This record gives sequence, C-alpha cells and structure tokens, in this order.
Amino acid sequence: MASDGEFEDDWLNSAEVLAVASAVETGTINSANPAITVEMDDKKRARSRSRSNSVEIIESTNPTKYLTPYDRFRKKSGFLSATDVSDIQWCAYKKLYKEIQGGGWIRASERVQSIVGDTGAQINVDTNKALAKEKIMDKGSAHHTKMEREMYDIADDREMEMEIYFDKRSDYYALWLHNCIVQLTTLAHQGRCREFGVRGLIDGQILQGDIDELCLDRKTGMVRVVDDKTRVDGKMPRYQNSNNKAQLMVYRKMLTHFPSFDWQAWLESCGINMNEHVSTPIVRQHMLQNGETDLRLCAILDRFKAATQIILENIDNVVELRYHCADGGTYIGKVEIEFDEREFKRYINEAFKFWHRGDYKGVDIEDGYFKCSKCEFEESCEWLTLQHTRAVEKNKKNKKV
Repeated sequence: MASDGEFEDDWLNSAEVLAVASAVETGTINSANPAITVEMDDKKRARSRSRSNSVEIIESTNPTKYLTPYDRFRKKSGFLSATDVSDIQWCAYKKLYKEIQGGGWIRASERVQSIVGDTGAQINVDTNKALAKEKIMDKGSAHHTKMEREMYDIADDREMEMEIYFDKRSDYYALWLHNCIVQLTTLAHQGRCREFGVRGLIDGQILQGDIDELCLDRKTGMVRVVDDKTRVDGKMPRYQNSNNKAQLMVYRKMLTHFPSFDWQAWLESCGINMNEHVSTPIVRQHMLQNGETDLRLCAILDRFKAATQIILENIDNVVELRYHCADGGTYIGKVEIEFDEREFKRYINEAFKFWHRGDYKGVDIEDGYFKCSKCEFEESCEWLTLQHTRAVEKNKKNKKV
C-alpha cells in the first residue's frame, strides 16, 4: 500500500504513552505504574489505510509556538509510522511541507497550493509535479492491492476495505491480534502472507506499519521481510535509496520483538481490560467465522503469543526489495540487504531528531538534482534558497580575494 498510517489511535496521549513506553521497554511496569485513563466516544472509528558531510541542520526560526513536528502532527495519534522514519532519509523538508499541507493521504488536487515554512517563508506548490507523483503512487497502490487480492483469493473490492465503528477500544486491539493470527497461520501453511501489521517500541517511541510480504523458508525456518516497489521505466534502480533501506530495517526490528514483547503489560497500562469480551457485532462475526471460540481479549492475546513464538522464532537478517513494472506488474528483479544495527540506529536517530527536536536536514548536494528536480516544493524550498544564498556569498568572497 501507499502508506503506513493506519490504525489511527487518536485516544493516545503522547506524554503518558511515552512514559508507559519507556516502562514497558525497560520492564519496570508494576503496580506502582498507574494505568492510563483515556476517555473515548462510544463509537470509535477505525480506517483502513488507503518514507555527509554536505548536510546541515537548520534550527527552526518559526515564531509559531509549536515545539516539534511530533507535537504538531503526531501528538494526537501518539505514534510514528515506519514511513515517518524512512521519509526523513529522502528529504526532511519535503516531509515537513507535506505534513503542513495536511498529510500525504490528501489527494494532490485537494491540497493547499501555498504553505508557510518553518522560517516563515511562503512555499509555493507545483501542482503538476504533485499530480505526476500521485499518478505513479496510484499505480503502485493498485499493484499492491492486486497482489493482496490474489494472495487471499478476494474477488470483491468491498472485502478489501471496510469502515468499522468499534464499541470499545479493546475490540480494536482484539481485531488486530486476531488478524495477525490469521496472517501467521497463512504464512505457516502457504509460506507467505501479505500486509502484515506490525507495531512496537523503539527507543521508547511507538512505531507501526504494514509489511508488504513475509516469506517463510521451510528449509531453514527463517522468515524474511519483503517490500514491493514499482518502477515506471521498468528497470532496476541504479542505486539503492537509504529511505527504502530504513523502512525495511524498521520493519525487521519490530518483527524481531514480536515474540518477546510484553503485550499484556502494554495493553493493561493503556487501560485495557484483558477480560473484556469482543462486543462489536461485525468483529464478533468475523472472528467466529475464522474459528475463534473464546472472544476475551486475554484469550486472543494468548493465541497471538503462541503463534508469534512458533512462527516468528527466526527472523532472517536479510531483508528484500522486489521491483515490478508499474504498468502491468511484471517482475523486474530484487535486491537483498543485510540488516545492520549501526545503520539502523543512524536512521532512527536522524528521524527522532526531526520529530522530537525539530532538527531539519537538507538533501545531500550530490543528490540535489535527482531528488529535487521532481519535487513539488522545489521552487521555493527553504533549504535550496539557503544553499543558493550561501553559494552567492561564497562567490563574492572569492572574487574579493
């Protein structure tokens, strides 16, 4: 799919969640840690989800009193997606501008055409470039949908996505756990599953996303993380972008934590009653049809943990990028990438500096043409303007000398 921003848990309070996240991650949750109490509407809506040395960090000079991009754009949801990490590797300014526009999920034709950047500058948007990029993304989304439909033998588009209004938030988590069990069962029986939803804690921050595909090697028992990309020109890329690598490494890191993570402690700390029965009618019906008998959240969690400890015991250290032609979906080739802990930590540190400290990185000079020429914010990008100003000043100094 085009985005990882599903599961919009806007009932989470970031300050409380970060405290609980740290306690869960360090194993210090106990009776002294009070549960989070969150008020929530009776009907909770969930939407299926429709990434050198020449780099400088610029401190925000915007007079607006927002503290960080996280406070501005993610505090309500309380989590970051995998693409929120990987997008920073492409260009933090582009990520910032798209968030100011309202988020990447808004159609290009409906986005505002002018925004105010963090230095107070007016940023004009090239709609033609945005529409061209959206057209490419739509082809990629269509390819993902086609593969998911074929994998699960779904003929009716109405079965692919539906809106669910949960009676209570525990039902939301029950459905997520149940879907994970179904997908892991598919992985064990068929050797692969698609659109596997992952979530977890990395350095105290809640992250989540959808893995395009998990593949099981029956000889070794290894499960590999696979991401599908589409190419307009039908050719393999000349080099691998760090944003693709960052996304895959985040997925793998979260997946390796699945069997050992204390899900019950985390859910209870969020005020979830583990003994509650699923009450949302459509969720009850779905689970009963898929073999669930005990619809208490604690029972579903037990089955989830058993499945992860058996099937996700060995995660391949190699992650894989597969490329298909955007028109027709013809397979082009693949790239295998070795997970590297130091590289992963660098991706996380750079992303968290952006989200939690407001440190913005510009595009590497050597990547400027490749990344900026098709960007809808190129015309008045603050980073490019700054580089131009500094180049002119440097040229003047050289002439004086």
